Amino acid sequence: MALKSDIIKEKLAKLVEFLRELEKVKTASFEEYRSNPAIKRSCERLIQLIVESAADINSNVVIGLKDLPPKDYYDTFIKAGEVKLISSELSKKLAPWAGLRNRIVHEYAEIKDRLVFKKVEPTIENFGEYVRQVEKFIESKVDVL
Repeated sequence: MALKSDIIKEKLAKLVEFLRELEKVKTASFEEYRSNPAIKRSCERLIQLIVESAADINSNVVIGLKDLPPKDYYDTFIKAGEVKLISSELSKKLAPWAGLRNRIVHEYAEIKDRLVFKKVEPTIENFGEYVRQVEKFIESKVDVL
């Protein structure tokens, strides 16, 4: 299986769109976040979509490079670092977002408002860096893709 640049670029464009949407709601205070269900759900859903989009990109690249498929969302980030899609440092920084995504999706226990709220800014920063590194990877592989 070869790398599918069209899928990678499409998923990356969606991820950028989700980051821009999250950027618009990041100015809310914690009280606004907690008291406004639309803001709260928007942040939760956007973080979920960002993590899923990145994991899809990671899996596509890992499998496209003929590596074993990742076991789960967490593993997609670790393997993305191993295949040099992103730096090892960034892969280790992003992997824990898989747990937050799972808590949001499956509503394990109770999603802690403060936990999600505190992750909004780091999500924007860290996944912004993810986008930059993936774009650089795509540019370096232009002959392959």
